[in-house]
Parts: sequence; structure tokens; C-alpha cells
Amino acid sequence: MSLGIGSEGQEVIALQMALNSLRAGLLEDGIYGPITRRAVLNFQRAHGLHPDGKAGPATLDRLVLCTGNISDPSKLATLEVPGILPKPQAMALLNDKAMRAEIRHGAIKALPNTGLRCAATLSLWMRQFHVFGPGQMFARTSDLIAALPDWPRVTSIRDVEPLDILVSTDKNGNGVPDHVGIIFSKADSQGRVIFIDNQNHGNPYTRNLGPGPKTPMQYAIRVPWPAK
Repeated sequence: MSLGIGSEGQEVIALQMALNSLRAGLLEDGIYGPITRRAVLNFQRAHGLHPDGKAGPATLDRLVLCTGNISDPSKLATLEVPGILPKPQAMALLNDKAMRAEIRHGAIKALPNTGLRCAATLSLWMRQFHVFGPGQMFARTSDLIAALPDWPRVTSIRDVEPLDILVSTDKNGNGVPDHVGIIFSKADSQGRVIFIDNQNHGNPYTRNLGPGPKTPMQYAIRVPWPAK
């Protein structure tokens, strides 16, 4: 088996999972694109393999030695996925424009017929951060929130931190959470934060958040990121 640019499917997901167990930080979408190729190149160079960017027999055999058997897609569940990423690594992924673009396109592919993709977008981020497993994908905000552990909630916009999960009610007005994103910065003097969801094309943007009809943050969820 040999995988390269244009390959798709469960074998590519297995490859991405294996590379992610080595902290590659890939989107596990089953598409062998430029970022997956770059991760394969990095692995090949680190292990003295011919750096052609293709996951051929020699590269896959070395991955087997490093991570487990990835040749059979039915064995995906046996691959060990590391725990939640340390905060510096998670923030580095969030700062990566190419990763933000991949996440956005991954959410669009997962939900092609709707403009409401914030939960799918956050699902993919949580998978990259190893908060969710590789099969966890949610289309509804309420389902995503229910899948998260019972982590502390922050109710004041002044107290939010980068990488907190934003929960807001800016569409239905009935108090039921219907929008999620990732906080990108602390609040400024005017109570504005920069955050990322799918509606801003994967790029950070500034918004007033907090109580009131025009500033609808309900709360933020504080993920217990390891320090290192």
C-alpha cells in the first residue's frame, strides 16, 4: 500500500491518527493533502527515510514500529491517542492559519448543506486537541456541550482565557446554547474578545460578548490544558 496526495479514505485516517500519536497535529479527515504530506516528510526525515512525502511500505513499516499496526483500517480503535495536548501546543495549532483553513473546510465537508457549522468546527478542533476521539463529530451545539466533561464554567467576559470554549445564544434568544467557538484572546477594556468559529472563515475576529441582547455570551468552558 502506498498513500500520497489525492489519497482518501480510512487508510489515510489511520495514517493521520498514527502521525498524530507522534504529535503531528493533523486534521483526521481522511484526505491526504499538503499538510499530511508535510507531516509524512517530517517523519521520514526524522527516521532517515527517503523524504518523498509518500506513505509507502518503508514509511508505513516504520510507523508500525513507532505507533502500532496501521495497515488495517479495522484496527483504528487500537491506536493509542495521546491525552489532551499541552496548552502551548494547542495554542500553536490555533495560531496556524493552514490548520484553521483545514478545520473550516473539514466542517463544510461534514455538513455540506447547512450554514450552521460551528459545532462541527469545534468538534474538529477538539479532535485535534485530543479532547474528543477521532470519531466524535457533532452538528448541534447542545450535543457537543453534553459530550464535554463537567469542566469549570466562566461567566464573566473579563475572566476568559485563550482556548476557553465560548458558548453563546446569539440566534434563538430563548437561552438555549446555539453557538460555540474558541476564545483567541483575553477581553480588552471594552469587553471585546477575539474568537474563532466557522462563520469567520476560520480567522480570528473581535466581538463584544457578555450579558445583553447584542452581547450574548452565556458562559465559557475552561479546558484543563496540561502546562507541558
